[in-house]
Amino acid sequence: RLESGRAKLRREEVDVYWMLRRPSQPLREVCEPRDLVLDIPEDLPSLYLDRARMQRVFDALFQQVRKACPDGGEVRIGAKSEDGTLVVTVNYRSRGDGSGEPDAGMLEDFWPLEREEDLEVAIARRILAAHGGSLNVVRASGRWSAFVLRLPVLGLEQFVAEEKEAGS
Repeated sequence: RLESGRAKLRREEVDVYWMLRRPSQPLREVCEPRDLVLDIPEDLPSLYLDRARMQRVFDALFQQVRKACPDGGEVRIGAKSEDGTLVVTVNYRSRGDGSGEPDAGMLEDFWPLEREEDLEVAIARRILAAHGGSLNVVRASGRWSAFVLRLPVLGLEQFVAEEKEAGS
């Protein structure tokens, strides 16, 4: 239903600052307090989102972080508004052996290139697309990986205009 556009989003104004701070709590099971860094400015714009579906997005992503970091890890969550878009990054790395480069199969266990991604992450990607946003996965050296979410920032007038257009 999300892909076909038949799913009706129940959008409401959401304070992004609190939306991002609250879901980070489950990550405290994976991280020591010093290893969970939140860089979320309080002055982020509010967004018109389906709160329940966005919660599912963050639950899926944080579950993937927990799978990727079974022995603990470092997580950095950041957010910024740029050019009419809210950009949220969830950077993470497993403590692992600290050798600097990912093990040959480590990331592929969670992000196989030739197979479909985890079902919950696939659903999260579609939820973001239904909101006009996107989800990308970035792998970097030093065992770091990141989820990058982008969501459009709509003013009230734009939101109302889109809702009217969708209803006609």
